[in-house]
Amino acid sequence: VRTNLGHSHLLRGEWDKARAVYKEFLKNEPDPAEAQKTLLKDWDELEKAGVTHPDMKKARKWAKQ
Repeated sequence: VRTNLGHSHLLRGEWDKARAVYKEFLKNEPDPAEAQKTLLKDWDELEKAGVTHPDMKKARKWAKQ
């Protein structure tokens, strides 16, 4: 559920809100590396379905840090 909230913010152009939600998601997951993979996979699937936003590139870069 938390990732969906982050994605909603991201797709509305609210990068700071999205990043805050994603940070909280990663912080609370027992395996942050696996959670990171989940975020990247979600963004891939959204783009494949034609749901995109210019900040997705920024989000991917942030997630890979």
